[in-house]
Amino acid sequence: MTEKQSQVFRGILFTFGLVVILIAYLMFGVSKEVTDSGVIVHEMTAAQKYLWANIVIIYIVFFAPFFFSYITTKNVHQKVPSLVLVWTSVLWFEGINIALTLLVMLVHFPVKFAILIEAILLFVFAIIIYFGYFANSHIANVERREEQIFSQIKEIRSVLENLVLKTSALGENLRPEKEKISRLCEDARFLSPVNSSNAQKVEQTILTQIACVNNEIDTVLSGSDPQNLKANIQQLEILFKQRKAILN
Repeated sequence: MTEKQSQVFRGILFTFGLVVILIAYLMFGVSKEVTDSGVIVHEMTAAQKYLWANIVIIYIVFFAPFFFSYITTKNVHQKVPSLVLVWTSVLWFEGINIALTLLVMLVHFPVKFAILIEAILLFVFAIIIYFGYFANSHIANVERREEQIFSQIKEIRSVLENLVLKTSALGENLRPEKEKISRLCEDARFLSPVNSSNAQKVEQTILTQIACVNNEIDTVLSGSDPQNLKANIQQLEILFKQRKAILN
């Protein structure tokens, strides 16, 4: 069954349930008396009105989770707690409402107080629905965003570690440059993610510069002059200083 077919089926079920409630109301909720002068329709009491209104509310609240499914995260460990929270709140809401209805009908509990309690319950229920559905989706989006921000830093750490291994093939005359790359690799371990477009641009530039240093190492190993390698390593150090200066 496709998502569209599922929505249509749920809509049909929901409508059918409302029709059943309407039929029950017409059969039992409306009191009629046939006299010689005609049909007299007796007005319902406040308690009876509350009963039928509550039946509709209980039905709508029970069906609400079937129509609202905004838990976008695919992580089961995040999704299941949200579903449990939503359905637990639904069951609590339904149970308290049924208890209020019984109190109103059997013990003559004041209808206005029952309506007030139910309004408060609806408010609390709406907050729980928000945290169960929408807040969870927001948290999931934030987590994905943080993962994207951290991905470049992880890549910088990885390529620098490979670069350190590669510098072991350089001669002793380039020991200062080898030590600089080792220090940069150490600095990369302490880089913290920053939610800033400027930080991401600098990180991307760092990755590009690391690639330049890598190419220069290949050039030096083939016998070329190491001056370009030294200049590129120096430029990489400047970029690291720029990135470390960017804070949240």
